[in-house]
Order: sequence, then C-alpha cells, then structure tokens
Amino acid sequence: MKKLEKTIKKLKCQDIIYHYTDTPTALEHILSDGKLKLSLLNKTNDPLEYKNWGFGGTFWGDDEEIEEKLFKVWEEMRKRTREKLRFSSFCHNENLKEHSDSAFSKYDDFYQPIIDKLGCTNSRMWSQYGEGNKGICLAFSIEELEREIEKKIKKVNIDDCFYYSSKMKYKGLPVVDFKNLVMNGNKIQKEGVENYIEKFIENNWGDLFFTKHKDYKDESEHRIVIYDSMDKFEYIDISSSLEAIIVGDKFNKVYTPLIKEFANDYGVMYKKLHWEKGKIFFLHNF
Repeated sequence: MKKLEKTIKKLKCQDIIYHYTDTPTALEHILSDGKLKLSLLNKTNDPLEYKNWGFGGTFWGDDEEIEEKLFKVWEEMRKRTREKLRFSSFCHNENLKEHSDSAFSKYDDFYQPIIDKLGCTNSRMWSQYGEGNKGICLAFSIEELEREIEKKIKKVNIDDCFYYSSKMKYKGLPVVDFKNLVMNGNKIQKEGVENYIEKFIENNWGDLFFTKHKDYKDESEHRIVIYDSMDKFEYIDISSSLEAIIVGDKFNKVYTPLIKEFANDYGVMYKKLHWEKGKIFFLHNF
C-alpha cells in the first residue's frame, strides 16, 4: 500500500500531464527517439481549428496602403494561428489536493483505494486516443517541458517565435466572440504590421488557441502551442520531462520487456492500468 500511495502522490501532482498514444508510436518513435512530435493545428479534426478564422477588419479613411497592410496582417495571422502553428495535447489531472494526508480520493466498501480523477485514468481518453486501452499513456512534467522549449528557443536564436502552455477552456456556441477577431487598420498603420500582430496574439491567445466547444470538456486538455518562422519546432526533447510510462488494460504483454527497458533508461516508473470489478488498479508486475 505504501508503494501505491507514493505512486499516486507523484501522479496526482498538478505539474504532471499525460499524453495518450498507440503502442507503435510510443515505442518506435517517442521513447526510442526521446522526442515528442508536434502536430500542425490545421490538421486536426475540429472545425474550429482546421478552418481559417476569417478575420475581419475596419479602418477609417481611403488610404490604399492601410488596406494593403490589413491584407498582409490577415495573411500572416493565417500562418501563425493555423498553417504553421504546431501543438501537442495532453490530459491534466483534476484539481486534487496534492498534499493531503491520503493520496486516494476515496475508498470502497472493503477499504480498497479507488483511483480516479487522474489524467491517466480517463476512460474516454484510453478509448479514443489510447488505442482502445491497448496503447500507452506517458506522464510528463509541464515545468520540464516548458524549460526544454525555452532552452531550444535560446539555442537556435529564433526572433519570430512564440509559445503558450495552458489548460483548455470549454464554451458553448458561439465559442469565440467574432468582435475579438476584427483587426484595426488604423492601428496597423500606426504600430506597424509586425508589432500589431505580436500584440494581437498576446492579447487574444486564449481565444485563438485554448478555447474549444464544450463537447470536448471531458478530455481535460492541457495544450502546448508553438510557432516559429524557421520551423525548428517539429519535436520536443523529452529526456528530462518524462515521469512515468503507463500502459493500458489490454496492453499486449509481448512488449513488456521494452517498457521495462525504456523505464530503466529514462529512470522513471512504469505501471499497467488494470480494470477489475468496476475499479481501476495499478499493476507493477505485468
């Protein structure tokens, strides 16, 4: 019980986020290469993300230069918010008390711990992204992932770059207020195209990248988004951020030796999620 208590206390930390994937991707790419691949935002299956925003624009006067700059801003915004924006999605823990006396939220009638509310015990995520419970869930430290990104930005010296890391917000329709997407041509003329774009993204990044329809709320998503004009961020190094390897209930045991080997190489714990009698358990020996 003490070993399990220690495991749960580590995994329930709010610094921990979880990435679900299939077994081949985890073993042949992420763990073997030590890198997590970032996807292009406009390649998702969410219409709010694969379609361009259709930014609006207003300006006073009859200056053709303002109109030209407005079109230029729209074009650049399409690149930075859709076409060249990369991201990775994770599942976060519910707001659990990290330093409570017990690591468990509750017990059953036989005083056996019930493990729930962890980002790695999300049944919908296992079904949809974890290869129908045959896949793998990788636990990462948000702080270490962000530190690795910041280190790479400094190393490659990218000027035209931004990244954000945050939990997703979920709203009903309309998901985003269109008024927030209207560009001011006169301000563009005054501030310059690049300065205006940077300020616009800085002021609206929550709506642009971290707001989804409420139907997705059960995913409890934490997202990292990165844009750089040189396209250097196709991958994030995970050697310092990986915290645990968790396999699904239907995980094929033929791959167990590889899981143990990777866990030893990275110096992290490994567990198997096990369903029995309507409850979830963590198995170490599997």
